[in-house]
Amino acid sequence: MPKLVHWTPEKISLLGRIPDRQVADQMGVSGWHVRRTRKKLGIPAHSSVIWIPEDIRSELGTQPDTVIAKRLGLSANRVAKWRVRLGIPAFSRVVPLPELTAEAVSLLGCISDAAFGRRFGLTQWRAGAIRRSMGIPASRQPLTWTKDDLSRLGHETDSALAQATGRTRWAVQAKRWSLGIPATREVRQPKLADWLHLLGALPDADIAAQAGVAVRTVRQTRYRMGIKTERRSGVVLAQTEMELIGALPDAEVARRLNVARGVVVNLRKRLGLAPGKKGHIWTPEEVEMLGKVSDAQVARKIGMSVAAVTRERRDRGIPGVDPIAWAKAIALQRGVAKLSPQ
Repeated sequence: MPKLVHWTPEKISLLGRIPDRQVADQMGVSGWHVRRTRKKLGIPAHSSVIWIPEDIRSELGTQPDTVIAKRLGLSANRVAKWRVRLGIPAFSRVVPLPELTAEAVSLLGCISDAAFGRRFGLTQWRAGAIRRSMGIPASRQPLTWTKDDLSRLGHETDSALAQATGRTRWAVQAKRWSLGIPATREVRQPKLADWLHLLGALPDADIAAQAGVAVRTVRQTRYRMGIKTERRSGVVLAQTEMELIGALPDAEVARRLNVARGVVVNLRKRLGLAPGKKGHIWTPEEVEMLGKVSDAQVARKIGMSVAAVTRERRDRGIPGVDPIAWAKAIALQRGVAKLSPQ
């Protein structure tokens, strides 16, 4: 008979945060039972190694996912998955309305939301939200093309001119086509040169977010260089956690990050890093013993060879114990012990 499990809020909070097998081992049930409960509750499985840079992580939830995705050249769905995985709530548009004068209120619905926003330092969406909250219908008056607006056609990108004049990009493009003005293309400086060594080691979307280019640019560059990417599974890694790879042994990094050792080995190889120093990890208490007692005593206490202790002491520049002085101290201690009354 299968074991009955009482799913408390603490146990449910583990679902999706760590692999189902680890949850099953902690609760003493089968992995099938944990997986069935997780799917019944609609909780996604624990998967995908994602390296989210700290500057991007701090922006999640402070702006709409679509705005962050457009700036980074990613899909809004990917940004939303990052935010949900980190437990960050979605951006809320509920903000207090600004105080407007009677003159400003009288202009609502008489001019376009974009023109109202430019006049009072608001975005087009914010101006529209204020107008709708007061029950005022939108203005149907089309935007007039001024001489200054027409002179900027073809000299600025359609997107930049649309944002500056409060129009849509398609409206600017249609006006430029009607006048027979060729489009101008934004000249972008190459930003991917400093990130070529990470191609294939990290997902294309993560490299694109760090380099400030489109994901398509990273993917095409990787294809031209003949670099393949691989799918990995694990946990979200921060910048400080990535610095552990190559600095410590792979097994120690895997233990600290709670991932399989193979995940760390594969990621380290893709990053072109040498394996971390193997051997004993010295604690501050063990280091304090070096030079105060003989290497043999330290080796017996921590379970290492005398040669390994001696090598570690010399690498740290700690002088060893003087054998003559140490022998005299031991002899003095034994003599005092013999003379002490029983």
